[in-house]
Amino acid sequence: MLDEIERQVVHLEAIEQCVTFAARLSAAVRDARRATSHLLGVSTIDRRRLHAASSPYLRLLGTTVCAGLLAKAAVSAATRDDDFHRAKIASACFFGEQILPTVSGLMPAIEATAESLYAIDLRRLS
Repeated sequence: MLDEIERQVVHLEAIEQCVTFAARLSAAVRDARRATSHLLGVSTIDRRRLHAASSPYLRLLGTTVCAGLLAKAAVSAATRDDDFHRAKIASACFFGEQILPTVSGLMPAIEATAESLYAIDLRRLS
């Protein structure tokens, strides 16, 4: 799926108002690949770290995939010239410029240790 999203970047760059979105989508795909590689690496040696990273990882992937789908819609809408299709492009660019950049902020949480997640022994609190 990341390969497919990456292919949309090339088409997105051809839409004048989506150039920034295209750059950010490309960066998000790089982050998704880096996060996936990292988690595959720790999955066999530190399950707690894998569990600790699961929520930020899913947010990163969900946001990136959503942006990829919006990019595909924007590329398709660029072939039409009416208010509805211009609004689709504007909405996609908004997401790409305002929401998508948050994925890079998730990388430190994905790459962190699990120490803070498991710092409290819940068995001792009961």
